[in-house]
Amino acid sequence: MAIGRTLFAAEPADAPAAPPKSSEPQELQEVVVTGIRASLQKSLDIKQQAIGVVDAVSAEDIGQFPDASIGEALARIPGVTVNRGSINNMAGAGAPTATGATTGVTVRGFGTQFNEVLTEGRQVASGNGQNFDFSALGAEYVGELDIHKTPDFSLSAGAVGATINIKSPKPFDKLGLQARAFGSTTDYQQDGGFKPAFGALFSDTFFDDTFGILVAGDYTAKQIIGHHFDIVGWKGAYLNSCQMTGGPACTFDAKGNYTTPANTNPSWYIQDQAMYLERTDSRRKDGRVAVQWRPTDTVLVTLDDNYSSDSEVSNRWQYSTWFGCMPASCTNVTQDANGTITDFTNSNAPSDFNATSDRTYITTNTPGLNVRWDLTDSWTGALDASQSTAHFNPNHTWTAFDVDVGYGPNTNNGTNGYTGGVAVGGNNKTLPYWTAYGPNSSAGTPSAYSSNFLGTSPYLIGSHVLPITTQVNTDKINQAKIDATWHVEDTQVHFGVQFVQDVWDSSNANTLVNGEWQLWSGYGPGSNNYTDSGILHGVALPSSLFSPVSVTNFISGFNGSKLPPALLQYNPYAVLNYLITQPPNADYAPNAGYGPYAGGYPVPAVGPSSVQHVDRKNYAPFATAAHTFALGDMSLKANVGMRYQKTNVDIYGLAAPLTSLGLLPGDVTAYAFNLAPATFTSDKNSYGYFLPSLDLNLLVRPDLKVRVDYSRTESPPNNSQLIPSVTYGGRVNSLNAQSNNPKLLPYLSQNFDLGAEWYYASNDYVSVDGFFKHVTQFPVSTVKSITIPGVVDTSDLSPNKGNPAVFQESKIVNGLAANVHGVELTWQQMLPLGFGFQVNGTYVHSNSNFDPYSLTSNQFALPGIGNSANLIAFYQNYGFQARLAVQWQAEQLLQIGQEQNGGAFPNEPTYLESNTELDFSSQYDINSHFNVFFEAINLTDNVYHTRGRFSNQTLNVVDYGRSFTIGVRAKL
Repeated sequence: MAIGRTLFAAEPADAPAAPPKSSEPQELQEVVVTGIRASLQKSLDIKQQAIGVVDAVSAEDIGQFPDASIGEALARIPGVTVNRGSINNMAGAGAPTATGATTGVTVRGFGTQFNEVLTEGRQVASGNGQNFDFSALGAEYVGELDIHKTPDFSLSAGAVGATINIKSPKPFDKLGLQARAFGSTTDYQQDGGFKPAFGALFSDTFFDDTFGILVAGDYTAKQIIGHHFDIVGWKGAYLNSCQMTGGPACTFDAKGNYTTPANTNPSWYIQDQAMYLERTDSRRKDGRVAVQWRPTDTVLVTLDDNYSSDSEVSNRWQYSTWFGCMPASCTNVTQDANGTITDFTNSNAPSDFNATSDRTYITTNTPGLNVRWDLTDSWTGALDASQSTAHFNPNHTWTAFDVDVGYGPNTNNGTNGYTGGVAVGGNNKTLPYWTAYGPNSSAGTPSAYSSNFLGTSPYLIGSHVLPITTQVNTDKINQAKIDATWHVEDTQVHFGVQFVQDVWDSSNANTLVNGEWQLWSGYGPGSNNYTDSGILHGVALPSSLFSPVSVTNFISGFNGSKLPPALLQYNPYAVLNYLITQPPNADYAPNAGYGPYAGGYPVPAVGPSSVQHVDRKNYAPFATAAHTFALGDMSLKANVGMRYQKTNVDIYGLAAPLTSLGLLPGDVTAYAFNLAPATFTSDKNSYGYFLPSLDLNLLVRPDLKVRVDYSRTESPPNNSQLIPSVTYGGRVNSLNAQSNNPKLLPYLSQNFDLGAEWYYASNDYVSVDGFFKHVTQFPVSTVKSITIPGVVDTSDLSPNKGNPAVFQESKIVNGLAANVHGVELTWQQMLPLGFGFQVNGTYVHSNSNFDPYSLTSNQFALPGIGNSANLIAFYQNYGFQARLAVQWQAEQLLQIGQEQNGGAFPNEPTYLESNTELDFSSQYDINSHFNVFFEAINLTDNVYHTRGRFSNQTLNVVDYGRSFTIGVRAKL
C-alpha cells in the first residue's frame, strides 16, 4: 500500500539523474526503488507470488511502516472495512466511545471474532478476548502485513474471515549496523494541545554476520476531546391507544391495567438519552527484541519478544434523562409511518449529570523461539514455540467509575422535575433533542428551557447512584509446532503437527451486584426527596465541587444547537470522597446474600455469571503439497492442503439462581436482583474437523494469472456464550435473562474464489476476485418470555406488579447458515513525473440480512456486510513524497443488540452509518540521514455514527475531530 506515516527515515526518493553523454560503452546501473513505490512493489511481489489469495502491506525500510497503525493499513485492503468505535465495552455510564482509531476489522463481511491475528505465524493473545483491538498494537516495528483470504494450513487453521499475519524486522533482514530514530508531536483539533511520540531502533550483526541483535522501543501519547451523543437503545412495544396524541381517554381496571384497547401497530421508543463531553488520554509503549544466530551454515536460531502496553483513560461529563414512563405511562405520543416515536410527554421527571472515569490498561507479551535446519538440499526442518500473554487491568483497579448526581423527584414528595420528551427528526443528520430541560420546565411553554438547567442558581444538586466496575481479563496462548519441507524441482511437500492452547480467564465485579451503587441515591434535599416517613434520599453536595463547561457548537454538521449549551464538570473522586463522610440513606439495604455497607469506598462485588474460564486445546496435524505442471506455453501451479483440527474445551464458571426481585428506594425504575449463593459449575466439549484446501493458479502468460481456490475453515465460538450460567438484568418493563450454551460448536465455512491478475508492468497491475462463502453453525438467540418460580414483580411502576415477573430470555444455540458473495477489484498504476495511484473497491452481499419490518424476536442476520472503496494517489520525486488517501465505507450492520436491550421485539439492530475519511501525508528528505514529515488525519471530519432499525433511530454520534502531526526522522 502507499505511505501514511513513516516512522524511520527512508533512502532519498530523488529520481536518478541522466548519465553523462560519452562515446564509451556505459555500464548498466541498478535503479534502486525507494519510498512509496518500493512499498507498493514489495506488496505487489507478495501478491503475485502467492498461490493463495493474499494481500500485503510492506514497509519501505527496516521499521518504516507505511501507515500510522495496523488498523489504518488494513483499511486500504480490498474486502476490508473497519470499525472505529470501542470494543472494550467498559464504560461506566452510557456508550463506549470512539477516538477515530481503528479498533476492529471486517474481512469479506466477517468481523473481528472471525479473523485470526498472528505475529510471525503465531497466534496473539488479546486482553479483549476474541475481539482483537488493533488500536492497542503499534505499527512502528512492522515489516509486513499479510492478509490471507484463503488459508495456508502449514501456518494455521485459517479463519472464516481471514488470517492476518504480522511480520516484524529481524537483524538478518539487513546485515550490518542499522539505526533509526524519530520524534513527532500531534495536535488533535479539539483538545488544543500537542502530544509527543518518539522511538528508536538499533540493529547490528557480528562474527561474520552469524549473530545479530535488534532492539527497538517507542512511546506515543494522545489526548482526544470528543463530543458524544448517545441513545442507549430503541425498544419496541405496543402502546395503548389512549397514550397517543388524539387517542381516547385512558380507563383502567381495579389492578391499574388499561381497559382501553392497545395499538395494533408497533412503536419504538427511547429509554435513555445523553450528551457527553469526553477526554481520552492515551499512552502506548512498544518494545521489541530479536536475536538471530547461525551456528552453522544450515542452522538458523531466532529468539524474539514483542511487548506492548496500552493505557486509555476516558473521562466523561454528561447530561442525561431516563424516560421511566416508557412504555406504560407516557402520554401525547406521536410516531412516524415506521413506528418510530417522534415525540411524547414524560411528566415530573428528574435530570442527571454524570462524571465518569473509564480505564483500559492492556499489556501484551509474546516471546518465541524458532529453529530452522536445512538438513539436505531437499529437506528442511523447523521447530517453533511461543507463549503470548495479555492482561486487561493487571493491577485490578477500578475500570469504570461513575458518579451520578442531579435534581428532581425520587420520592412522592420530590420537586424540580421537568415535563417533556424528545423530538425525533426524519433523517440521520438530525439529532433527537429534549423538548424541555431544567427544573420545573414544561414542553411547549415559555418555561420549556430553564436558564437553571445546570441546577446551580439556585443550587439544587444532590447525589444519586455510583456504578463502579472492576473488570479483569487474562488470555494466555501456548503454541508449539514441528514441521518439515521436502522440495525438488517443481514439487514441494510441507507437513507437520501443531499444538495451540488458549486459556481465557475473566471476571467482572461491580456495585450493582451487592447494591452499593444505591448508598446515597435519590438527588437529596434540594429537590425535597423525603419519603412519607421522613427518610431523605440522597445527599446535598457542596457547590464548590461543580463548575459549568460550555459545549456550544456540539457535533459539527448536526443540529447540536438544539441541545443544552453547557454541562456540569466535576471530579468524580472528589465527590466520592465527600460522600464517604456522609451516612448512607437510612432505608438502604444490600442485595440479598451480601453484608451491610462497611464504610469507606463502595466495594464492587463479583457477579457470579461474569466468572469465565475457557481452556481450549487444539491438536492439528497438517500437510500441503504443491506442484507446477507444464501445459504447453502455460503452466499450472497446484497446491493441495489438509489439516485435521481436534479441539478439547474445558469450561468453568459460577452460577447463582435468582430468588426474588427487590426494590431500590433510591432508584424507583431499578430492581435488586436477589440471588442464591453461587455454586461452581463446569462442563466439557470436544469436536474435530477435516479442513481441506485446493489452490489452482493457471499462468496464461508470465504476467497473467487465473486462479481458482477452495477451502474449509473454522472459527471458535464466543467464550462468553459457553459459560453454563444465566444472567438477569433490566429495569421496570424491560426484564431480561441471558442463558449460555457450553456445547456450542465452531463456525464452519466453505470458501470458493475465482479470480484473475494481470501484471502488465513492473509495478502496475489489475486484479479481480470473486468469492463465495457458505458458513454454518451460527449461534443464534432464541428469545421467549419466561417466569421463574417464586419470583414476583415488585415495582409500583409495573402494570405486572404482584404477578410472576416476566423475563425475555435469550438462549444461544447452533443451527443457522448464511451465504456471502462478493467481488474485489484493484488497479495500481505508476504515472509519469513521479505520480501514481491505487484504487480498489469491494461489493459484498449476503442472503442473511436484517429485515426492519419483521417483528421476529430471534431474527438472524449477518453483521459486517458492507461495500467499500479506497483511492490512494501519490507523488514521489526529488526527495519529496506525498500521499492522499480516501476511504469510503457503505452502511453495514454492526451487531444484533444495542447498549440496552429488551422491549417486545429483542434484540434490536445496530448499524454503522456510511462514512468517508480523507487523510494526507507528506515527507521531505533533507539528506540521506534526515527527513521531516507531516500528516493530517480525518480531513473530512468524519464522525462515528450508529443507528437502530430505521434511519432516524440515532444511537451514537461521536465527533473526535481532525489530527495533525509533524515530526523528524533520523537514519544512521
